[in-house]
Amino acid sequence: MPTDRPIVTLMTDFGLRDTYVAQMKGVMTSQRPGVNIVDLTHAIPPQDIVAAAFQLDDAIDAFPPGTIHLVVVDPGVGTNRDILAVRSGGQFFVGPDNGIFSRILRRDQSAIVIAVDQSKFKRKAGSATFHGRDIMAPIAARLATFKREVSEVDLLQLGQPTRPMLLDATADIEPDLFENTEGRVIWCDHFGNLISNIKVGQRSDLPERADVSIGETEEIPVVRCYAETPRGSLLALIGSAGRLEVAVNGGNASERLNVGVGTSITLTCTPTEAADR
Repeated sequence: MPTDRPIVTLMTDFGLRDTYVAQMKGVMTSQRPGVNIVDLTHAIPPQDIVAAAFQLDDAIDAFPPGTIHLVVVDPGVGTNRDILAVRSGGQFFVGPDNGIFSRILRRDQSAIVIAVDQSKFKRKAGSATFHGRDIMAPIAARLATFKREVSEVDLLQLGQPTRPMLLDATADIEPDLFENTEGRVIWCDHFGNLISNIKVGQRSDLPERADVSIGETEEIPVVRCYAETPRGSLLALIGSAGRLEVAVNGGNASERLNVGVGTSITLTCTPTEAADR
């Protein structure tokens, strides 16, 4: 629902050492005073569209209807690639047409996708290397000005419907409960947990006997929570986003195993009948 302080989330690969993030916030607050800007993350690896797609999809359910998500991971900045405005599930998304919204658009076939007329929003002193500040931030600010629910007619004022780019690499892998399920690490979080693209849901969805292999390490048990293993133990579990993760209780799995994003990971489930033999 529209409010006096609309929420705009911000995700980038800019890091926090430079002023880029602050400049985008400055543009949005100048054009839409009172906007409530929430930082999702600015630690996406540089130009890593796939990581951004997963991180965005894992975060959006925490936000209310009407939230605007601005995502700037844009290796094609300055080219003729489109900039999109998307409505899906009562929320809005602004970012480059490079596959960054693939997961959202695969799930919602009724989403409205607009290729924005960039000339309507580009700041007069705009740069060819900073569309996040000079085009996308003004688009997000414009969406935040509506005092009512944004309709399809409103979105069409921004540009024309389009067919967006979709990336196969952003798809989840569903586990096979009777065979090995192979995936890969898509994210290493602040704690060194290795998060995969194998989507499970919760531990109870797997047989009692389930273990994981990653890199050269095999037979890591899948548990329900960290405390089910002794401190310092290597473990696997289903994280808060329903993804299979490898972790160390009280430690850093990435450092311990010397692996990171892109490493192969295999889930092996043993049905109860077979485990009892």
